[in-house]
Amino acid sequence: MRSIVDPDLFIADVPHDLFDEARAVAPVQWIEVPTELARSGLEAGSGFWSVTGHAAAREALGDQKRFSSAKASIFLEDQSDGALAAQRLMMLVMDPPEHTDHRLTVNRRFVPRAVERLRADIGAIVDGAIDRIAPLGEADFVSTIAAEVPLLVIADLLGVERDDREAFHRWSDTIINAQDPEFAIGPADVALAIKELMAYGAERLAARRAEPRDDLLTALAHAEIDGVPLDLERQAAFWYLFLLAGNETTRQALSGAMIAFHRFPDQRRLLVERPELLDSAVEEIVRWWTPVHHFRRTATEDTTLGGEPVAAGDKVILWFSAANRDPAVFADPHRVDITRSPNEHLAFGQGAHFCLGAHLARLELRLTIEALLRRLPDIALAGEPERARGNFVNAVKRLPVAFTPAA
Repeated sequence: MRSIVDPDLFIADVPHDLFDEARAVAPVQWIEVPTELARSGLEAGSGFWSVTGHAAAREALGDQKRFSSAKASIFLEDQSDGALAAQRLMMLVMDPPEHTDHRLTVNRRFVPRAVERLRADIGAIVDGAIDRIAPLGEADFVSTIAAEVPLLVIADLLGVERDDREAFHRWSDTIINAQDPEFAIGPADVALAIKELMAYGAERLAARRAEPRDDLLTALAHAEIDGVPLDLERQAAFWYLFLLAGNETTRQALSGAMIAFHRFPDQRRLLVERPELLDSAVEEIVRWWTPVHHFRRTATEDTTLGGEPVAAGDKVILWFSAANRDPAVFADPHRVDITRSPNEHLAFGQGAHFCLGAHLARLELRLTIEALLRRLPDIALAGEPERARGNFVNAVKRLPVAFTPAA
């Protein structure tokens, strides 16, 4: 029996056929964990509401009063009391008004005007990454472009020293791809990566408290709510969240862009012919690829969702990858169409938790795609993507590409 809780299902590709079948039966459906797929945090016989329909996912995302992030965190697996307490220090695992108060401490750093000021710096990072591979004629796109660009952008914003980026890359991979044995053998590996990453963040924050600058790291180090400084634990949790979320999601979207243009070469040609479609192309890529497969919400009261009776305390898993291919909202949803309008995808979330870094991610994607098509115009896949095992992040580990060498 194929079950969506099986991370092995996502190794070959996202199991959209399974999502489509489930949505056709019911966009909100009760799923029980099979005995053979039980694992830490996921007990055999336990169950959850699996949401594959766009309307139901959007409704749950927009109603934090009925569907809580803080009550039991955002992951498919149930968390230990200690893990849950640590996760609740992060905005991603808060509900309003606490979430709103924390978001406002750094919100101005992510508004479009503030992000636009980073254009030249991001452009230089993109050009530097392309410079390093241009003479070679071939490369692993993930390690040289998709991972490198967002890692350097967010690392610069948050005070990661360039010499330390390889360590950060390793920590990030271990934490995000915890279901893949290449990155994490077991929970102890993940716990160690989190500990080391948080310790490094505490050092960076301490440096900015001692010597403030006009940057995001300083804003975190001196953040206040109602005149009360954030404690050191919450500052470190902020830093941790921004580095992981700001790095990994854009990385996966860039890999998705290469794969999208490989599978739909007509759309690549259209973008070259009509560069004014770049913004629209970015939105379509994050819809079609969807960097994060799912988030969890927990019902706070007896309610209904998609016509189903959801009880207080029930686990509700919102499958963004499925909602973003709902044929009720997106015509020919499995096809990339860079002219798609409107494009009401949920890749950046919805409601109170709409992605704080959405403008930054969009700018990184625009600048990288534009530079690749201009500087390496014939860049193309030279082999199949090697996907990571896991049903949380839509991750590619390796993606071989080839192109005509350039200066």
